[in-house]
Amino acid sequence: PAFRFLNGKGEYRWIETILTNLLDDPSVEGIVANSRDVTQQIQNKLKTKELLNRFNIVSKATSDAIWDWDIQTGKIQWNQAIRTVFGFRSRSYTIDWWEQHVHPEDLGNVQEKFKRLIGSKKSRLQMEYRFRCADGNYKCVLDRSFVIFDQKAQPIRMIGSMQDITERISHIKAIEEKNTRLNEISWSQAHNVRAPLARIMGLTDLLADGPDQETLQHIVNHLRSSTNDLDEVIKAIINKPDE
Repeated sequence: PAFRFLNGKGEYRWIETILTNLLDDPSVEGIVANSRDVTQQIQNKLKTKELLNRFNIVSKATSDAIWDWDIQTGKIQWNQAIRTVFGFRSRSYTIDWWEQHVHPEDLGNVQEKFKRLIGSKKSRLQMEYRFRCADGNYKCVLDRSFVIFDQKAQPIRMIGSMQDITERISHIKAIEEKNTRLNEISWSQAHNVRAPLARIMGLTDLLADGPDQETLQHIVNHLRSSTNDLDEVIKAIINKPDE
């Protein structure tokens, strides 16, 4: 077992020692001790244990699908939400199964993000993609995870949570589509309003010139027609149903 040892700098380091009985060896006639510094390894284990404890607590307190991927074996273990949220019966699958359920249009981007994460040696990743449920329908998910590396900086484990954000995404898309329609309506109605308004502005300029009686009558008739057109446009805007 490892133990802590105070070094010359006043720091405690984790040391692992292996004792070999060479009492029967005439050239040694003693006990040989080989020690090595395993501080980094112990710290990684403690950090991993702390993170796993946190995820175990989160797994019990949330409806998110918590997953644990053993990168070396390719096996993924899920909590009960894989059934309650996505409809799958088993809680043990492979990484190939997961890739087959990511939407084909999203898979390339997801794989590229994971590749960049491993290349940068960073431990946390967050991404959104579509995931196919047991009934064949897709749900939008927010996937947040962290990677555990070994002493050689190779990924050995990945743990994460998959949250169903379908309703939120649908709501955002509905708002964006409505805003687009409103912008289109605003542009169209502004154009429709502009035409009779421009005529009215032109006719009022003619009135300022002091026209004769006959010309004045023509101007009044055109003003009446233009104001009626403007009134109809305004009524149409007010009464237009929300499409």
